[in-house]
Amino acid sequence: MLKSYGVPIERLNKGKPIIAPKDNWWENGAASNAAAFYLERSATNDSIIKKLISQELRLDDPKLENGVVAVHYRAIPKKVTREQRSRSYLGLALFTPELELLKRYAEPVILPSENPLCKNSWVGAGSVPISLGSKRYTSRY
Repeated sequence: MLKSYGVPIERLNKGKPIIAPKDNWWENGAASNAAAFYLERSATNDSIIKKLISQELRLDDPKLENGVVAVHYRAIPKKVTREQRSRSYLGLALFTPELELLKRYAEPVILPSENPLCKNSWVGAGSVPISLGSKRYTSRY
């Protein structure tokens, strides 16, 4: 049983995970370790949001008026070889702040390395540079 220790807890999305396995070849086994960040609407963030939503939506769509929540997650296929078991793909999904799904990328955004010497790493492993407006971040794996 979940104890709150005096901190209010609210279950969202009717208690269901917002990211679960799908039929796509690379994420039909498991989806886990989601990380989310919120992009509020601003002159800087609007250019990022526009790139993320691509052709699916327009910036003037009412669903985007409060910004976008981008969820980055790990996924694995059902059928993997023994060597591939510890390697995963990284996916991206976009939601409204109310957790309404806007877009889930059909293909992974980062693939596992094909290099046999890098059994547990991704292409470009070590760090992935991320630019959000004028700020630059590094995601380490």
